[in-house]
Amino acid sequence: MPLPPMARPPVMLRRWMTLLAFVTGLAAALPARASLDYTDLWWNAAESGWGVNLVQSDAFIFATFFIYDGAGQPAWVSAQLTRKPDGAWSGPLYKTEGTTFNQPWNPADSRAIEAGTATFTPSGTSGGTLVYSIDGVTVTKAVTRQTLTPIPLDGIYSALSEVVTTDCTNPASDLREEVPTFVVVTTANGSMQIAVHVPETFFLPPALGAAFLTATGTPLQQGRLSRINNATMTLKLSEASPVAYTGRVSQLRRTELGLTAVVTGTGADGCTLNVAITGIHLDP
Repeated sequence: MPLPPMARPPVMLRRWMTLLAFVTGLAAALPARASLDYTDLWWNAAESGWGVNLVQSDAFIFATFFIYDGAGQPAWVSAQLTRKPDGAWSGPLYKTEGTTFNQPWNPADSRAIEAGTATFTPSGTSGGTLVYSIDGVTVTKAVTRQTLTPIPLDGIYSALSEVVTTDCTNPASDLREEVPTFVVVTTANGSMQIAVHVPETFFLPPALGAAFLTATGTPLQQGRLSRINNATMTLKLSEASPVAYTGRVSQLRRTELGLTAVVTGTGADGCTLNVAITGIHLDP
């Protein structure tokens, strides 16, 4: 593949090289994509004033609680949770003591005292149940991801899209393909469209080619994740007319380099669709 002309601005050349590395290197990594990341600020919207930060590292979550003691004063507790076979995360909860904040840190003041347990059981991508005990007192709370600010997703992304169709009325339509694509996300008047294009070339600016998948609907952001429920979709994988699908877009998240998303749905042809998208942002 020839390089773009060297007269292009350096930033465009860097983006092209990133695209080249992405297309050649990410294909092998996509089938082993990680499970859903629960890293976020979690709260109960009816009880604003307390919450828990979850930071996930593979099969481990470090949880820090901002809650209050019996005197209504801020209390500092944390939990170390590991993923269980049933999908829940659980582990010990600790009270932590240390040097006063305005004094030089003295390691001798630091103590972590095991005071109970905590369990986080997800329900879907953005909600769950948090059960924790401190000194023999157990609390059960429904929690959701807390949105701090809107996270813009519009743009053009170079993506590797894993397209899977199963249970089709015509078994010959069942497929599993990993496809280099361009993904265009646009939002207008409260509606978002995600269009997945087969690239005509990999020069920049991108030559998009025809969109073989579109998903349109009202986006909902919770914490770092967005989704589109009740998405209207079209899928065109052959020379035949596009097929109408209904479904949803989930795990839609802006990453350091781009975005990730999962598109699922059921088509008029009887097929069940699952598309996993991992992309890098191409806009200047």
